[in-house]
Amino acid sequence: MKVMFTKRYWSKSFTKISIWIKKQLSPHNFKIGKAERDVMIIFNTLVRHNESELLMHPSGDKFYLKSPKMGIFLTISGNLSEISIINHVYGYNVKVGPRVLKNITNAFTQEVEKRRLQMEKEYNENIQHSLSNLAKTIKERI
Repeated sequence: MKVMFTKRYWSKSFTKISIWIKKQLSPHNFKIGKAERDVMIIFNTLVRHNESELLMHPSGDKFYLKSPKMGIFLTISGNLSEISIINHVYGYNVKVGPRVLKNITNAFTQEVEKRRLQMEKEYNENIQHSLSNLAKTIKERI
């Protein structure tokens, strides 16, 4: 008995195999561990705090977050996929997956951008106020 593989058979088989491979390689399949979840909670709490200081390395692969009120210094190293949390009592180095690292760096850059825009807005408002005072002063003198 000769088995003939039709074009439809190969098409369906190829589709099933490609879907299986895509599911296996999907970043949504990666589980987030307890340590990564705790790091994300700590990071989100500190980054949204107004008194925390946010710094970026010019190359963009290292981020620094300092919270003087909590006494915590957090370093995010993109090239090592590692987050360091340092306090005067303890220090943790946690390896994170690419998905967690991407989420954390995106949240960090968004917060830096938000603070930068707010600072620019404050400076521009002060400039406009000073400019109108200068114009008024010059008008009075003439």
